[in-house]
Amino acid sequence: MEKIITNIMPVRLDDKIREFGDYTKEAFLREHEGFDILLASFGETNQTKHESFKTITAPFKKTFFSAKEMYVYELAWPLIDWTDVPFVGRLGVGRGLSKNIKLSILDGSVSKLHGFFERKMEKLIYTDTSTNGTYINSMQIKDTSRELKEGNSIIFGNAKMKFVYYLPKMFYYFLKEQKQGK
Repeated sequence: MEKIITNIMPVRLDDKIREFGDYTKEAFLREHEGFDILLASFGETNQTKHESFKTITAPFKKTFFSAKEMYVYELAWPLIDWTDVPFVGRLGVGRGLSKNIKLSILDGSVSKLHGFFERKMEKLIYTDTSTNGTYINSMQIKDTSRELKEGNSIIFGNAKMKFVYYLPKMFYYFLKEQKQGK
């Protein structure tokens, strides 16, 4: 299984559901203001196998997950505490460790600097700079930027993990639904 190394502190989904407690919607949104959330799933994410995945991210019916290990990555903007990063305000994704990479996926299909996330006018933009491309909703993008919409799935190269993008409001409802289902 691939490894992810990051200084964005991942939290196991089960732990996030437990800590969710009796949050009011207003309190949750206040605490997560300015955040983008990536929900990560480990397991087979080969593009040809998507149809067999269990959907767990309702209401996004086209987002599929293998329900093995799941983690939550909360991206707080602006990235002001990352002054050591050569491209301030961008969250680099790639293989290995460097000042540019804040989300490192140790998989041979992921480039050293695979791409980066950045906020532009309240929108989350992903720019691919890789050799093997990035899949957003099963469509490959390569050497281009794409605005992410809530519910988009993201796979870097051919890594066996998938990320789903959430804004805090929809993530609140997702956690609430998961807590009631347990």
